[in-house]
Amino acid sequence: MAKRTHEDAELTKQAILDSAFRLFSRRGYESTSLSDIARFAGVTRGAIYWHFKDKGQILVELCEKVNLDRLKSDALAEAADPREEDPLSKIMIWLKECGDDSSVQFYSSALFSLVDKIMSGACGSDDVRQKLKGMFEKREALVCSALRNSVLKKQLPADLNIEFAVDVLGSFICGFVEYMRMGKGEHLRRNYDRVVKGIISSFKENDLLHY
Repeated sequence: MAKRTHEDAELTKQAILDSAFRLFSRRGYESTSLSDIARFAGVTRGAIYWHFKDKGQILVELCEKVNLDRLKSDALAEAADPREEDPLSKIMIWLKECGDDSSVQFYSSALFSLVDKIMSGACGSDDVRQKLKGMFEKREALVCSALRNSVLKKQLPADLNIEFAVDVLGSFICGFVEYMRMGKGEHLRRNYDRVVKGIISSFKENDLLHY
């Protein structure tokens, strides 16, 4: 019985997230109320408050679920794991996933545009902005740990400036996202794997990236 109750609760939570995604996409974040989400999901406002503190938390969990970490964290988390023997290959997998079809589709989605507007201050509250910022910082910390693990496994030079390398990867991904959103990224996408390999090679050989 307890298992069934838990399953029902998870189904309700998923229905709320699905409804919020559709309404945020159609109407925008600011124009969607908790009552709207409740009606669309076929639940009460009380059910929403059982699972979520407020509308901002719904958005943050929605981003986590759809994976604003869609800059997919599985390979990255494996690369950051001290037990991983080949962290650099996991970093390469993660970087390639950032340019795959599902990621490119996500960059063009209404949800991604909404997050972009919130982060730029065009809409949303400071509280939501800080929560989303925390998601990005968590991913950045994983990248840092993954690179440090690659140094420890002697796959990257001991004098690699890890903070600079993190900035290089972040700038590349952000630039790729903007190119795709402006419809200018197809040439870059065709050469994406070569660019990734070039960046990793620069970590090994470019003195500017070393202390």
